[in-house]
Amino acid sequence: MKLQKITFLFFTLFTLISFSQIEKGTFLIGVNSNLNFKFESYTADGDNFSRDAGSAKQFIISPEVGYAVKNRLFLGLSLIYVYSDIDDKDFGYASVTNATSIAPFIKYYFSGEKIKPFLRASYGLGSEKSDSRFSFGSNSLITSKASISSLNLGGGISYFFNEHVNVEFSLNYLRGTRDLEDQQNETYITNNFNSNIGFTIFL
Repeated sequence: MKLQKITFLFFTLFTLISFSQIEKGTFLIGVNSNLNFKFESYTADGDNFSRDAGSAKQFIISPEVGYAVKNRLFLGLSLIYVYSDIDDKDFGYASVTNATSIAPFIKYYFSGEKIKPFLRASYGLGSEKSDSRFSFGSNSLITSKASISSLNLGGGISYFFNEHVNVEFSLNYLRGTRDLEDQQNETYITNNFNSNIGFTIFL
């Protein structure tokens, strides 16, 4: 019985300290979120008053699934969800935006043991819906819809806890476009840099 326990303990420790080479045929299941998500509140202070001036919230989450077509090279698909909530009491403006998109991606891990650098590129297509209200005007709800696309190029560092689980930090360049449905020939373009944190399971 003692020998079996020692063998089991040795096997468990070996599994925890061994690290995969992310070989061909491995599946990747992960989730990413933006490190620069924000939850902000604003106040206005004067000599004889203090009041709520509004708030802003933004959150991005992106689950993904991939498959290693070669050692350390993954092709996959990610689903991106963006939530934004702006309440500007000074200007009587409030808006809630929900956006979803699907993005094929390619991802390559460089060799290493615990720490593996990686590069990643994706291109997504999706839709966006915004509900806005101007309380200082008609106070009516205005709904707008848009088609969106995003090109995401980035890379970072992946730390492997063991052969199946890691945590990843990345810096990315994002170029996004918005085509409003009710405004022809108008495309809004966004260029920005962002940081992400993610967790991945390899099977």
